[in-house]
Formats: sequence, structure tokens, C-alpha cells
Amino acid sequence: MFESVRHNSMKRGEAPGTAIYSGTDKDFAPSLLCVDYSADAMVEQVLPYPFELPAQAEGMDRLLLMSGLHEAEQVQALAERYGMHPLAVEDVLNTGHRPSMDEYDDHVVISLRHIEYDRNAVRLRERHVSIVCREGVVIGFLEERDSIWEGLLNRLRKGKGRIRKFGSMYLAIAMLDVLVDGYFGVISTIGADVEALEESLGEDGADEETLMRIYALKRIVVALRNALLPAQQALSALHRNEEVEISEDVEPFFGDVKGHADQVVEAVQALHDLLSGLLDLQISLAGMRMNNVMKFLTVIATIFIPLTFIAGLYGMNFRYMPELDWRYGYPAALVIMLAVGGVMLYYFRKNKWL
Repeated sequence: MFESVRHNSMKRGEAPGTAIYSGTDKDFAPSLLCVDYSADAMVEQVLPYPFELPAQAEGMDRLLLMSGLHEAEQVQALAERYGMHPLAVEDVLNTGHRPSMDEYDDHVVISLRHIEYDRNAVRLRERHVSIVCREGVVIGFLEERDSIWEGLLNRLRKGKGRIRKFGSMYLAIAMLDVLVDGYFGVISTIGADVEALEESLGEDGADEETLMRIYALKRIVVALRNALLPAQQALSALHRNEEVEISEDVEPFFGDVKGHADQVVEAVQALHDLLSGLLDLQISLAGMRMNNVMKFLTVIATIFIPLTFIAGLYGMNFRYMPELDWRYGYPAALVIMLAVGGVMLYYFRKNKWL
């Protein structure tokens, strides 16, 4: 949540657009996959570090997937090769950057989050992803070494369907679709945990451990919502932007991705409302249990008030108290106490205070 603040603090005194990596240090060398493809052919190369890009064949589109942003010089060199705006490079290297869509003269930069859910630790793992699209070239920047687009690469290798025929914008939209579809899996897993938790709650409410789990899940959902709402806004901005050229053949597929993003946000909001309701319900049940205990203790104390008065009255040991010399004074006092207590108990039950 505070990574963007950390990035801005690191840039203090630097000019806007300065390429500074804001993430944590990595123990691996960056890698770059270069794929040149057309409807009839495909050439795939894993380039050694440091990267030297081969010339792009005429009539072929290019996909570049770079894993590891900690070598900012390599990101900068790749960006200069394809004329990326300095502010776009800054956003790529800012691993805490809010999901966004930025349009420049000849390219579009979309920043999103790749999210995984660890149900054992009850926490999210978020990784920064940027997609740069320009005519004939798509570049994907990954913070970690991930295989999130392996299925997409397999589709490119097989060469079936539209993946090689509809150009770079379609490929970029397909990459966005992979990320958005991944959100469904995360939400489905969290939703299953929430449903199991809801079913495990009895009429007596939750214990402390269950309450802490509800709170942990709510924090997860809030973090997920904070990541997905800006992503939805970024996709909506791209969809509304008339200056970004999206062909009529590709437009329906982008509308489908945007629709999925809307569904994801609605599902996250529903989970948030459900967890908020569960938490409020458990707090209310705990308050009711405490009120019942206090009511019971109050009734007991109220019953003993007149009994204490009677016992105190006859315990004052004055010399002239007629009942003290009466043979049946003690049993009479007990009978009076029992009668008073019984009448009060009957009254409380009649009024449903017990």
C-alpha cells in the first residue's frame, strides 16, 4: 500500500521521469523473451543478459517479455529503443504504482497488478505488471520471474485462432484478459473461504480466533478492492479513449475484458459487504451476550436488595425488638424473605426479563 510513497521519497530532488527502481533487490538476472510473429511464421528467442535486440523482420509483429525490473539500466535501454516516454519508464519501474492507463504520442502504457492469494497465510501477493503497446510491438514488464503468460505464448506457438492475425493491440488485450481472468480465481478462493467461515458460525457466534480470521479476510478484500478499482478505471479510460486506435475486429474483445473487470469489482464489493456484515453481526452477538449476563446479574442483585434489608433490619441488635423474643421470629423472617424473592422472580419472568 505504501510502496508508491516509498518510491516518491526515493525520487526526492530528482526530475520527473527519472528512471529509479522502487522495488526490493532480486537475486536473479533479468531475462528477456523476444517473439517475432506473423500469421504464417514465428521466431522465439530468449536473449542473454545484457540484452541485444535483433532486428525486427519486416511484416512481423513483436512481443517482448522482460522479467525483473531491478536492473533499471536495461529497462531504460529497452524503453529508448522503442521511444517510450520518460514518465512511462518511471511508472514501469515504480512497483507500487497505482493501476493506470497513460497514452503518449505513439504508444499506450497500462499498469496493473498480478495478484495471488495464499489461503494458508491469509495474505495477498501482489506484483507489478506493465504492458506497453505501439504499432507492431507489445512489451510486457514483469517484476518477478513469472509464467502468467505461458498459456498466451502457447497460443502464439500453435498459431491457431486470431492471436497472430489481429495485430499488436489484440495481443495486448489478450494479455490484459489473462490478468483479469486471474482475478476471478483469487476471488473464487476467497469467496469459498468466506462461505466456509460463515457456515461454521453457530448461534453463539464466533470465538476470538474466528473473529481474527474474519478481520484478516476483510483486510485481504480491502487490499484486493484497492488494487482492482483503479484497474477497472484504467480499462474504462482506455475503452473510452477515442485517440487510441482499436480496430472494429478487436473492439468486441476489449469490451469483453472490460466487462470481466466490472464483474470482478462487483464480486469484490459483494465480498466486502458480506465480511462487513459478518463482523458487525459477531460484534452485535458479543454485545448481546454481555447484555444477557449483565441482565441476569442485575436481576439477582435486585432480588437480594429487599432480602438484605430484612436481614440488616433484624441484625441491628436493639434491646427492644419484639420479634427477637418471638419463638417463630426466625422461621417467619425466612418465610418473608422467600416470599419476597419468589414474588419478584415471578414478576421478572412475567415481564420476560429472565
